[in-house]
This record gives sequence, structure tokens and C-alpha cells, in this order.
Amino acid sequence: MSIFPRDSQPKGPTSVYVVTCLDRVKIGIAMNVHARVIDLQFVCPFPVAIVAQREFPTRLEAMRAERALHAKFDAERIHGEWFVLAGETAAQALRDLPDSPASVTIRGRLRSRQPGIPHGKNPPHNFAITGETDA
Repeated sequence: MSIFPRDSQPKGPTSVYVVTCLDRVKIGIAMNVHARVIDLQFVCPFPVAIVAQREFPTRLEAMRAERALHAKFDAERIHGEWFVLAGETAAQALRDLPDSPASVTIRGRLRSRQPGIPHGKNPPHNFAITGETDA
């Protein structure tokens, strides 16, 4: 299942990126990482720096890789795609991913880890990135 209708999915190579802002790390995907970082810089009050990026042949493979990293670091998630961990730790995990990541089901919490609310109190969001590659 995709977030885009099948005929409007972005085509072509897509990168998974790791950026840092202070002691926070964002793991995301973009077809143009530098443009995405410029967008992030407009809404972030502190400097944003690219730590790593890795291009995948299709958006689907990039989405699978992104979700695999999100699942790996779920315990460090603070909000959405933002985590508290060393940028190099996330960068190494990105480098260690296989070229064609398998579908990943995330059983994590995608909402903020708000102060005073124990981790287990946020409802889980279960989903998988599946589908056929464009190749």
C-alpha cells in the first residue's frame, strides 16, 4: 500500500537521508536531499546538517529502507521522524542496510514522546510498506 495513488507516485531514484539538528537526528526520504534540507532549515531554529544519504533505485525501496531505520531506532524516537541518537549511529545503520530492503512492519509509536506520558501509553500504529518495485 502506498500513500500515493498508483498513477501519481513519484518515479525514479530516491534517497534516504540522515540529518542532524543539535542532538536530534531526522531520518527521511527525498528525491532531492539538498532541497529537502533547505526546506527543513526554514522551519528549524537551529542549523541542519546532512550526515549521510544513500540513493535507492526506486521510491518504494527508499521507503522500505527508511521504515527499517525507523523501526530499528523506535526506542529513541521523540517525534515523527526525529530521534535522539548520534548522527553517525544512524549513518552507519543506513550504510549497513541491504540494497533491496525487505518490507518492514512497524509496531512503534509515531506520536511524540511527550513528557509525563510513559512510552507504552501512546497507541501503536501498525503498517507496512509493500508493493512492487518499478524495476
